[in-house]
Amino acid sequence: MRFLLLLSLTLLMTLSGTQLHAAAAPAQPYPVLTESSADVAGQTPLHEGNDRNWLVALFLCIFLGVLGIHRFYLGYPVWGLIFLFTGGFFGIGYILDLIRIVLHLLGPKRGRYGHLRNSETRASR
Repeated sequence: MRFLLLLSLTLLMTLSGTQLHAAAAPAQPYPVLTESSADVAGQTPLHEGNDRNWLVALFLCIFLGVLGIHRFYLGYPVWGLIFLFTGGFFGIGYILDLIRIVLHLLGPKRGRYGHLRNSETRASR
């Protein structure tokens, strides 16, 4: 029972955008790579190479969302396992994820959807 309460609290905090704050954040031992620094260094930007498609994620959520397949596809394997073992977080998580994908609030873990990146580069030319 305590596990379900903690899990539901975590889900609600994740969906509302709040996070648990640690007492003190440790200093980063490595420099943070941003998109502009990656271009200067001759490396690929952080979101480059992420070929996740919004439409595929939407269809996976519609047809296999209760099993959490869309979460695996978007790069969230832990949430995918939680959805798999709880039936889409008892159906509530499935519905919320469907809404979040439609509104573009749930995207790939690293970067953005591929079609959004391509349209932005075309617009900047």
